[in-house]
Amino acid sequence: MGMIAKKEDDGKVDELVEMIDRLMSQGSGSLVVNIDENSEGISVSTANSKDCATGQSACMQKNGYTLGGEQSGHIIFTDYNTTGDGPVTAIQVLSAIKRSGKKASELNEMMVSYPQLLVNVAVKTKDGWEDNEKIKAAIKAGEAELGSEGRILVRPSGTEPLIRVMAEGPDQAALDKICHAIADVVVAEQGAR
Repeated sequence: MGMIAKKEDDGKVDELVEMIDRLMSQGSGSLVVNIDENSEGISVSTANSKDCATGQSACMQKNGYTLGGEQSGHIIFTDYNTTGDGPVTAIQVLSAIKRSGKKASELNEMMVSYPQLLVNVAVKTKDGWEDNEKIKAAIKAGEAELGSEGRILVRPSGTEPLIRVMAEGPDQAALDKICHAIADVVVAEQGAR
C-alpha cells in the first residue's frame, strides 16, 4: 500500500491521482502505490487512518507515501512538496500525458467513479465521538450494507463544530440512507448545534 486518495464529490481527484500514478510508473517516477489490475478493472489501495484525518501530509510522510489526494482537490507529491501545489500537479499531469502519447480524455477512462455523499453534522461537541459505541455501531452497520463496493469516512472538521459523514458506493439512494442514519446517531450522541 502507499497511496492516500480521498475523492472529491465528482470523483476527479481519484481519477487524477490514478492517472498520474499509472503514467509516472511507466517512466522514472518512484511512487509507492498498490494497483491491482484484474478482469473487473483497476483497484487502487488507499490508506485511511486517524493520522490522515488530522494531517494528510504528516500521514503521508509517516508512512512513506509519495502521492496523495485530499478532499479539497489538492494533489500532494511529497518528492517535490509537502502540501498540495497546483503548478507541480499541472506539470506532473502534463508530463505524464506527454509520456503516454495519449489524449487526456483517453486516460480518464481508466477509472469508474462511484457517487459520493457528504453530510456535515453540526454538533455541540466533537469530543469523544470516536469512542462512542452507538456511533461506531452505526458506522459498522453502514459499512456492512455497502460491503466491498463502497466506503464510509467519518471525521471531525478541523475548523468548525462539525462531524463529517461521507459515504461512497454504486447506489446513490443507499448512500443517502446510510449517511443520514449515521448523522442521526451523531446528532443524538454529540448534541445538535
